[in-house]
Amino acid sequence: MAVAHEPRSEGDHRVNLAIEGMTCSGCARQVERALSAVPGVTLARVNLAAERAEVVSDAALAVDKLVAAVEATGYHAHLDAAAEVEDARRHAQWRREGWLMLAVAALTIPLVLPMLAAPFGGDLMLPPAFQAALAAIVQLIGGARFYRAAWRAVLAASANMDLLVSLGTSAAFLLSIYNWLGDTGGALYFEAAAVVITLVLFGKWLEGGAKRRATRTLRQLLALRPATARLDDVGGPRDVAVDEVRVGDRVLGTPGERIPAVFVPLVLGLAALTAVGWGVAGGGLEVALINAVTVLVIACPCALGLATPAAIVVGTGVAARHGILVKSVEALEAARAIDTVVFDKTGTLTTGAPTVVAIDAAAGADAAEVLRVAASLQSGSEHPLAAAMVAAAAARGLALARPDDLMADPGRGVRGRVAGRAVAVGNRDLLTVLEITPPADLLDVWQAHDAAGHTAVWVVIEGAVRAVIAIADTPRPTARAALAALAARGVETLMLSGDSPRVAAAIGADLGLATSRGAMSPTDKAAHLAALKTTGHHIAMVGDGINDAPALAHADLGIALASGTDIAAATADVTLMRGDLRLVGAVLELAGRVRRTIVENLFWAFLFNVIGMPLAAFGYLSPEFAGAAMALSSVMVIGNALRLGRWRPAADIGDIDGGRRITG
Repeated sequence: MAVAHEPRSEGDHRVNLAIEGMTCSGCARQVERALSAVPGVTLARVNLAAERAEVVSDAALAVDKLVAAVEATGYHAHLDAAAEVEDARRHAQWRREGWLMLAVAALTIPLVLPMLAAPFGGDLMLPPAFQAALAAIVQLIGGARFYRAAWRAVLAASANMDLLVSLGTSAAFLLSIYNWLGDTGGALYFEAAAVVITLVLFGKWLEGGAKRRATRTLRQLLALRPATARLDDVGGPRDVAVDEVRVGDRVLGTPGERIPAVFVPLVLGLAALTAVGWGVAGGGLEVALINAVTVLVIACPCALGLATPAAIVVGTGVAARHGILVKSVEALEAARAIDTVVFDKTGTLTTGAPTVVAIDAAAGADAAEVLRVAASLQSGSEHPLAAAMVAAAAARGLALARPDDLMADPGRGVRGRVAGRAVAVGNRDLLTVLEITPPADLLDVWQAHDAAGHTAVWVVIEGAVRAVIAIADTPRPTARAALAALAARGVETLMLSGDSPRVAAAIGADLGLATSRGAMSPTDKAAHLAALKTTGHHIAMVGDGINDAPALAHADLGIALASGTDIAAATADVTLMRGDLRLVGAVLELAGRVRRTIVENLFWAFLFNVIGMPLAAFGYLSPEFAGAAMALSSVMVIGNALRLGRWRPAADIGDIDGGRRITG
């Protein structure tokens, strides 16, 4: 099966919202739940990395209802504006957050200086009252965003990164207040609470700037994250809302999907276990609490939540710059495994702008009149051969008539009436269906054109063959280079054409293809792909016409040319916005790079947590170090994803603006 597309009906209404205030995947889930609860909404998807939400409803909804639903959860939303306006708004917000981060850092530095000066014999320790005052300002001003988001999560019976930061820094601050005012003789951790907030704000500021750059070229693509899970039920797989998944359910995951919003509860449990463990071991309340705080801080799941969407956003964005429109995450996953690429001929491997090179009329028939009638019948068709006949008629100044009773016969031709006369235009198979035997002389002419690699089309008027129209097409300039590049990658290539076997063989031999099959109907093409898949091949189909739609749907990866028919583009998983066939190899190349980046991101994100949490639980890390590590992990994930923005295809293809190489 091809990659499944989201069902769409003509009654669907779609609204794109910009969302502000999300900090982790838990936030995105809260927004999804709020939007999904609005009456009439059939689907709500939130993309954390792009800070966008796509809402689908079965009827037109007032935007203010959707905005109100988001605002009720404590986040901010507004109708997604033009790219320039939205980017300017995000830049202004990023600058405000930068000033806040600097102000908080200025208040934190006096708390940190004593710790830095101590190894050199300096004593810059501030009185406890001053420490408490500075830390309180940092906690209330710098930490306000975390407290608000944490409170929203609690109200929504959810958990997110902000809850971990709020609990951790509050515990350190309140323990310091207790030790100071209670005169217990315990240490003060005001600097720990302030440093964690400062470092987290710094990390979020860096992350925000990186995300803004990463999403600039991709704002109109579909949101990438689902709000449902697929259960392996007794009656077969079924989709349910994420919130309906229960312990013990068997969840099916397909490539590119996320597995449902339990990391934070596990971290809270580990932090509680850490506190209890240190208490039992005799470490005392202070040690137990500080180590639990460190666990909470270092375990913040920002990097994990951003690992995949950041790579996808950057990867699909750079693909769009080069003229490759990727419709889904699954398309990239499928592209990574492709080992065989099947091409259509006309309009795909060839230019799709064929010209009429000969009109051989039957005895007693007028060649110009036959051309006029054939062109009239096909005047509304998008097929390249039809366009060639219409262009030839126009060049000869022939006035076309309006056709009636049109009936397409996919893979064979078209039938209808012109000025009351029954007309059929198509290939040899069409004559067989019509039970018409062509005259011997025209059959010889047809065979000569066929041997020369021309597409020879029969014209039947009122049940009699009246002419053979020969049409020639030329290979695309990049076809040979594209096929050679795929062969160099170890990818097998072949051509399936609706044209005659001899024409297909001639074009295939010219391009260096080992396998070229002609006389393939749309059903034949799809069946051939199915047969290849049964032998273990992973198939990509490249086409441009209505005849290619079934094969595009049956392929593991459907690739359409934007210059082709609408139905081909709608069926395909990837659309090439330019006719440069080297982009096919670029799709496979980019898919591998995106996959590698995702693996690298997940490795770094898990590494920080897998190593950091045990060290924190056993008392080998301080809250300050945990905050720095947590911020660094998010920055590393985003930075690694941004490296994809410098990706260049192996072939010097250039970008969609006309071959210019992208420099940043």
